[in-house]
Amino acid sequence: VRHMPKKKRRKRSHKREGKKPVDFPEEFNRCARENDFAGQEELIQQEIDLGNDSFHMHFGLGRSQIKQSKYAEAEQSFRTAMQKKGGPWKDMIKPDWLRCANFEIGVCCFKQEKWADAAEFLTKAGPRAYPESEPKRCEYIYSAHQKLGRLDKAEAVLRRMIKRNIGDPVEN
Repeated sequence: VRHMPKKKRRKRSHKREGKKPVDFPEEFNRCARENDFAGQEELIQQEIDLGNDSFHMHFGLGRSQIKQSKYAEAEQSFRTAMQKKGGPWKDMIKPDWLRCANFEIGVCCFKQEKWADAAEFLTKAGPRAYPESEPKRCEYIYSAHQKLGRLDKAEAVLRRMIKRNIGDPVEN
């Protein structure tokens, strides 16, 4: 059995901006520990600018933007991530991650009061996107249909929630 030498972590060079090379995972984790979402966003954007234009980078960018309440920018980042699903990284993208991206787009649309898009993407995401967020997903779908005047669909969502014993939606 041959043993492969341990790979060294690659440091990204940000010389064009006059910065020292950055160890991306280390710096990203530091920003996460300190709840520095603007720092995460900047770091991910630099990584994208350097050519790591993948589903995962755009998804992470969207998550950091949501945490800063930048819903329009986050929606665009998640939509860009969905466009990257067929690229060279397609074998590394799990179907649940695509559901999660649909969920995140739906949340962004809901926060921007784009009710039809919110209902569509949250329904597309399904309960397997974030199982722990199923009550919130149903609540958003219910509220979106209610705001659109689709009371029959809102009632159907409410009935499914009661049948699955998920919880009651909050009236908006």
